[in-house]
Amino acid sequence: MFSRRFLALLALGAALPAALMPAAAQNAPAAPPAAVTPAPPVAPPLAADWSRKDAEALLAYVQRADEEGLDPANYNPGALRDAIETKGDLLDGIATATFLKLAG
Repeated sequence: MFSRRFLALLALGAALPAALMPAAAQNAPAAPPAAVTPAPPVAPPLAADWSRKDAEALLAYVQRADEEGLDPANYNPGALRDAIETKGDLLDGIATATFLKLAG
């Protein structure tokens, strides 16, 4: 029925995939690199040293914000005006917060 040569070829064919496995593993795609987490952004300073003149210019811009399609009330011009008038410790923080909100 089947010749010995044919049976030997069948046996060789069955053994062939196992023999090729190491070569197939070498051609497998490499694992993706581990995710790289970016460095956190550097936070801006919480407050700058605002002069009264600069804070007044910022207040004037806030009061004209409607010309840019913005609502001036969203930027709390009253708090900025009060901080300018008192020139206390709050001016730098309030002016910086107002500026960052406008810039954002």
